[in-house]
Amino acid sequence: WWQGPTSCSSGPIDQIDAGALLDQILAAPIVRCDEVAWALGGISMASWNAIISAGLVVVWVLAARRG
Repeated sequence: WWQGPTSCSSGPIDQIDAGALLDQILAAPIVRCDEVAWALGGISMASWNAIISAGLVVVWVLAARRG
């Protein structure tokens, strides 16, 4: 397999005390829920997921009726 990205992971926490761990958690940037993280053609990932899922449901229903 291959080595994963180092920017999305952290080091071991067995050498850190609870206070320092809490400080790291509180210092982490806050991810906003009201901003779109990624969009294609003005449509967010969640909207693309809904559109593609609905399309797959239609395909599944048509295949189930045929078969």
